[in-house]
Amino acid sequence: MNVIESWAFLESILPGEVPSLKDKMEGYHFQDKQYRNRVNPLEISGNLWETMRPAKPESEEITFRYYVDCYGQDQLVQLFRAFFKSKEEIVNRSYKRFYSFTFLVNEVGEYVEDSIFIPHVQLIIHDIQKKKIIHYDTFNRRYEEAKRRVEEAASSIFSAGVNLEGIQKLREVFHQHFSVPCWTVNLGYVEINIKKKENESIPHFNSFYIEDLQNILEKGPNATLQQFVEGRPLELDIDENKNKIQQLLSPCKLPLGRWPSPVAQRLSLMQQVAVNQILSGNEKICSVNGPPGTGKTTLLKDVFAQIIVERAIRLVSYKDPTKAFSIKGQMKIDKYNYTMHELDENIAKYSIVVTSSNNGAVENISKDLPKLDAVVRDCNRPTEEERREELAHSGRDLLYEYECEQAYAEESGTLNFFAEISSEVIQTEKTWGLFSAALGRSSNITAVSKALNGVRAKGQLREQPLGKQLEQSLPANAWEEVVGEFNLLLESVERKKAELQQFADLMLQAEDIFAAEKQTAMEIAVTKEHAQQMSMQIKKLEMQKQLINEQLENLPPPTIFEKIIQLFTKKKNKEDAKIRRELHLVIEEQKKLVESSTGNAISLKQLEIKAENIKESIEEITVWKEKYRNQQVMLPTEQFWSKEMYEERQKTVLWQTNELNFERGLLFLKALKVHKTFLMINARPVKAAIAVFSNQQNINLNIAKNREYLANMWNVMHLLFPVMSTTFASFCSMYRGIEKDFIGYLVVDEAGQASPQQAAGALWRSRRAVIVGDPIQIEPVVPVDETILHDIRKAFNLSEAYIGLEASVQTLADYANPVGTYKGEGGACQRIGIPLWVHRRCEEPMFSIANRIAYQNKMVLANQKIGNGQWLDCTGRAVQDQYVREQGQLIVEKIKAHFTTLAEGGATPSIFVITPFTAVKNELKRLVKSKLKSEFPHIGRWADRSIGTVHTFQGKEADIVYFVTGTDTQTDGAANWSCIKPNLLNVAATRAKKEFYVVGDETRFQYKNFYYTIQQTFEEFHEKKHSRLEAHGINQD
Repeated sequence: MNVIESWAFLESILPGEVPSLKDKMEGYHFQDKQYRNRVNPLEISGNLWETMRPAKPESEEITFRYYVDCYGQDQLVQLFRAFFKSKEEIVNRSYKRFYSFTFLVNEVGEYVEDSIFIPHVQLIIHDIQKKKIIHYDTFNRRYEEAKRRVEEAASSIFSAGVNLEGIQKLREVFHQHFSVPCWTVNLGYVEINIKKKENESIPHFNSFYIEDLQNILEKGPNATLQQFVEGRPLELDIDENKNKIQQLLSPCKLPLGRWPSPVAQRLSLMQQVAVNQILSGNEKICSVNGPPGTGKTTLLKDVFAQIIVERAIRLVSYKDPTKAFSIKGQMKIDKYNYTMHELDENIAKYSIVVTSSNNGAVENISKDLPKLDAVVRDCNRPTEEERREELAHSGRDLLYEYECEQAYAEESGTLNFFAEISSEVIQTEKTWGLFSAALGRSSNITAVSKALNGVRAKGQLREQPLGKQLEQSLPANAWEEVVGEFNLLLESVERKKAELQQFADLMLQAEDIFAAEKQTAMEIAVTKEHAQQMSMQIKKLEMQKQLINEQLENLPPPTIFEKIIQLFTKKKNKEDAKIRRELHLVIEEQKKLVESSTGNAISLKQLEIKAENIKESIEEITVWKEKYRNQQVMLPTEQFWSKEMYEERQKTVLWQTNELNFERGLLFLKALKVHKTFLMINARPVKAAIAVFSNQQNINLNIAKNREYLANMWNVMHLLFPVMSTTFASFCSMYRGIEKDFIGYLVVDEAGQASPQQAAGALWRSRRAVIVGDPIQIEPVVPVDETILHDIRKAFNLSEAYIGLEASVQTLADYANPVGTYKGEGGACQRIGIPLWVHRRCEEPMFSIANRIAYQNKMVLANQKIGNGQWLDCTGRAVQDQYVREQGQLIVEKIKAHFTTLAEGGATPSIFVITPFTAVKNELKRLVKSKLKSEFPHIGRWADRSIGTVHTFQGKEADIVYFVTGTDTQTDGAANWSCIKPNLLNVAATRAKKEFYVVGDETRFQYKNFYYTIQQTFEEFHEKKHSRLEAHGINQD
C-alpha cells in the first residue's frame, strides 16, 4: 500500500486547474432561455443567484463554484525553479490557470458547509516562501489543521450569505495558513452548475484520480492492481523463442473467433503470439509492446472477437434465455416504475473497457470498430484470368477471397445489429452494428443516451428508438434457430482446428520421423550385410564340418592290439581325438552363428516393420500437406526458423488456413446474432437498464440497492455495447459506485503516455488487464517538478519506476508481465512485454529512421514501397522563444503549394506540420491562417487540426509530415532537449505514411543525437533512389 499512498500524495499536491473559460451553457437550462458562459470572472459576476433560475426548479437546482486567488502555471513554475535552483531552459510554456481555493454556493447565495477545497500544493508554496523547506513528515497533519481553520472561517464569515466583502476576508484567513506563488493574483472565477436536487454533490478535487486512490487505500487492492504494483519476474523470454512460439501457436490454441478481416490478411507472427497469450494465459496483466504501425489495434480486434464468441457460448447454453436474468426490485425513473434485473455473472464477466490517458486514442477505437468497412468491404469479382495469374504467382485464390467477403457482407446485413442507432452513436453515415461506444465524460454519455432513446443529433426524434426495436416480434423458434446456426458453425471451426492439430502433432514429430527414416534405412542395410556375412560364414563352417567328417572316415581302423590297450587304459587314438575336438569346435561355432543369424533375421523383420510405419507416417504427412497445399499454411520447418528467414518469419504466422479463418470471422458475426436475439427476448430488463443509464446522474448512490441496480445497468450496457471506452480521467466518475473486479477485460491503449497512478482505479475494477503501448513514444506529462518527485520517492522509499518523469503504465505493466523480452544492451537494456515487429504504416525512409533511432533495427517492413524524405535546410534567428520566421515562411509556401494542387478537386491535403515546441506551433498556426485564409477559406480549421506539437499527434497519421525544428544558436538548449531521447523524433517520423521533411538548420542539427541518424538516412535513401532510377534508365534531371 506504500505505492498507493505515494500516488495519492502525488495526486493531492497537484495544482487545482480552473475549468475552461470557453465552455457555454445552452439557454434551455434556464427559465429566461438565455445563453450563458459557464465560467465567469468573479469581479463582474455579482450575485448570480438573484438573476438565474433553472428551467425545471421542481427537480433541478443551480449551484455556483467559486475559484479564488487564481494564478498562471508559469508563475508556479518560476517559484519552483527559484527554490530548487533550476537553471534549465523552459522549453514549452504553459498558459493554464490554477486556483488557490474553491468553495460552493447554493441557489440562494448561501455558503455550502464543508465545501472548501484547497489544493495541497498551496501548503507546499507556503513552506517554500515562509520556511524555505518542505516538511513532508508533518505535511498531512499541518494541511488538515490549516484547512480546518479556513473552513471554520468560511462558516463564520459567510453566515449571512456570500458576497465580495466576505470573500476578501476569507482570503486574509487563507493567506495566514497557505500561500500563492506570486504577489499579484486574479481574484477568481465563478462556475455555474445545474444538477438534480436529490443528487449528492460530488467532492471537488484537483485530481481525477485521488478519489479512486483513497478508495483503494480504504478497501484494499485487487489481484490485478497488486500484480501491477508488485511486478513479476520474467519467466519466459518470448522473442524468437522457437519452442514456446510453436507451442503458443498450436492450432488447439487458436481462438475460435476472429475479426472478419479479409481471409488473406493474417496477423503477423508476434501479433498472433500476443493474441493467444492474452486469451489463453491466466495472468492478470499481459503487456504488448508495439512500435508505431505494428498493428496493436488490429490484434485487439481479434481479442474482442474471441471474447464475444466465448460469451455467446455461455448464452447458447440457456434453453430459455430469460433465465439469464433474475428480478431484484423496483426503481422509479421519470415517473415510471421499472423492474430491476440482475444478469447472470457467467455472462457479465465478459465485459470489455478500452481506456487511455489519450482521449483521441479511445475515441478512435470506439468509432472505427463499428464502421461499415470494418466488416463490409467493396470488392470486385476477379476475372478468371486474374484468378489464374494470382494462383500461379502466389497461390492465392482471389475468387475464394471474394466469396468470403460477400459472405461477410451478407451475414452482416442479416445480422443488422442496430446499425442505424450505431451511426447516431459514432456520428458516421454507415455502420455495420452497435458494437462500441465512446463514453466517459458526461457529454459522451448524454449523446449515447440520446441515440438509444431515438433523439437524433439535431434534436429530431427517430420513429424507432432502440426500445421499440427490441420489442419487435420474433418468430417462435428465433432462439433455437440462432443457437442452431451458431453451434453448427462452432462445431465446424472446432473440427477444422482438431484436424490442423492432428497435422501439427504429426509435424512436431516430422523432424524425428525423417531422421528415423534415414537411421532405419541405414540399420536395415547394416543388418542385411550382417545376415549375408553370417550366411557365408555358416556355409563355410558347413564345408569345414564335411571335411573333418571325411578325415574321420579316412582314418585307418585300430589294430586288435590298439583296441585292447584302449579298452584297459581308456586312452583314445590321439589323431582321432584331435579331429573330433576340431569337429566339436566347428559345430559349436556354427550353432552360435545360426542363433545369431536367427536374431539378426528377427531384428531385420522389426526394422522393416519400423520402416513401413515410418513410410506410412511420411505418406500421412504428404497427404496432410497436399490437403492444405492451396490454403497457404505456414509450417514450422527448419527453413522457417533459419536466421535468413527472420523478416519473412515475422511477417507470417503458423498453422492458419483461409477456410478456418473465414469460418472464425463468420462465427464472430453469428455470435453477435446470438447476442442480438438474446437482447430482444430480454427487452424488458434491457429497456430498464437503458432508463437507468439515461438517468444515472439522478440516482442516489448512498442507497445500497441503487448501487446494485447501477452495477446491473452497466452489465447490460456491456451486452449492448460489447466494447466501451473512456479516458482514465473519466473512469472514476463513469463507474462511481462500482466496486473492484467488476470489469472482465480492461484494455489500456497508448499506455506509455499514462502515469501509473492514472490506471490504478481502472485496474482495481478489472479482473484482467491488457496493456498496449510503446515506451519509446510520447512519455507521460508530469505536472510536478522533478525535485519534488525525488523528495516523494525518498519519503516513501520508492524507485523511479513508480514515481518519476519516465514512470508509465506501460513500463510498470512490462515488469508485471512474466512473458516478454529485453530490448537494448548494457545500461540501455530495457524489459518489455510481448514485442511486435512488423511495421505496416510508413514507407521508406521513415521506416528506417524509426527503426534505427528507436528499435535497434528489429522492426520489419511489411511492404517495400518507396516514399520520399528530405532535410529542408532553413536557418534564421529565433524571434519568439524557439520560433524562426524563415522556417514559418517556408512552411506557408509548402502548404500553399499543396492546397493549390488539390484546390480544383476540393480535397484537403493529408499533411501534418509537427514541432517539439509550443511557441513554434502557435506562430505557425497564426502565420498560416493570416497568409492563406483569404485564398483558402477553410484553412483555419485545417491548421487547428493539423499543426501542433508532437504530443498532439500520437496515434495519428498523414501522407506527408513537415517537422519544424525551430531554434537558433541562442536557443540551442531547446534543440538539445528535443533529442535527449528518440521519443519525440520517433513519433514525428512515424506519423508520415509517404513523405517526411525536416525543416531546420541542417549544419547545426546534423551533429546532434538522433538528428545525425535522420540526416544520414536521408542521404542513404537518396543514393539508393538515384541508383534505382539509373538502373531503370530514368534521368532525374
